[in-house]
Amino acid sequence: MSELTILIPTRNRYVFLSRLLHYYAGSRLRHLILIGDSSDSDQAEKITETINSLRGSVRVIYQRFAPTDPIYEVAVELLKRVSTPYSVLNADDDFLVCKTMDLVIEFLDHHRDYSIAHGDEATMKLKSTGAFGEVASVARYMPATVEFDTARERVSNYMGSASTAFSVCRTEQMLADFQETIPLGLDTRFSEMLTTCLSIVRGKSKKLSGLYLVRQLHSGQLGSNSSRGPDLFEWIAEPAWAGHYARFRDCLAHRIAQHDGLTCDEAKAAVKEAFWSAMTEKLSRSFREAYSSHPATWRERIGHIPGIGRTWSTLRSVIPGLEPEISLKAILRPSSPYHKDFLPIYRVLTSEQCAS
Repeated sequence: MSELTILIPTRNRYVFLSRLLHYYAGSRLRHLILIGDSSDSDQAEKITETINSLRGSVRVIYQRFAPTDPIYEVAVELLKRVSTPYSVLNADDDFLVCKTMDLVIEFLDHHRDYSIAHGDEATMKLKSTGAFGEVASVARYMPATVEFDTARERVSNYMGSASTAFSVCRTEQMLADFQETIPLGLDTRFSEMLTTCLSIVRGKSKKLSGLYLVRQLHSGQLGSNSSRGPDLFEWIAEPAWAGHYARFRDCLAHRIAQHDGLTCDEAKAAVKEAFWSAMTEKLSRSFREAYSSHPATWRERIGHIPGIGRTWSTLRSVIPGLEPEISLKAILRPSSPYHKDFLPIYRVLTSEQCAS
């Protein structure tokens, strides 16, 4: 089986990073970790102490960066050091499951028409702020399986779905896509959207069965879904937005046109249609979240019917083709197919010993 390198850009998040490294050490991770650290000196010192304390349990290469270095530029510098055929980005507050990563690598080894792959993903929240505490909730996150033959169809199908930013990628392709994105000077949302769309242009995306990633949602979260940045409406209303969109559209359209043999205008129209459709759905959802008095969708109304949750859980277990439930209650049951892989993450979350 081929090797993979885990890339962890981080900045002033010693507690989260320490938690993650202890989790990997306990999981007997066989893959190399590259850490790109833009932290201040005091946190950087703590990080190096943690890495040294885990030497022999996990393989880590640590590299310092300036606090002002953008996260995508840090990722590119890390990618330039990768010698393995596969790479995966790992936010310092998220957990990748070792067993499923290996299944993904094996799949990509045998399916060259797929550019990325992943498994089942979940989001979780703690009852307290920070890196440790009682788990409040767990929910399914829905990364896409996209298997259309043309880049145009793949991008159209993918753009409105959950991000594949943390999927396993082919290193050479991932580096090229990041290097194409950085000179455009896009904001975080557009940068993540472009790099993931470029990977979809290159090939298909596959979701395998098995818990692959658990993402923590919290107030200090970084990235395109961060609560620290503008909400979706404010993002679109920003004065610089039109320029960012134009650069995003032109780059993506150029790659689609090359792949599918379309004219530039045809590819731009395809990007516009896909982006417009995705934003319509996402803006509608964010509006309902911001103004809860607005009428709910039919799915949300059904969810409030007494007893519907128990009924749906029962149906899910007997109807062929339905994916197993992901919720805190379900995933803590030994009968859950995700239980064994979630338990080490749960134990790390509820114990602060790895922060000391």
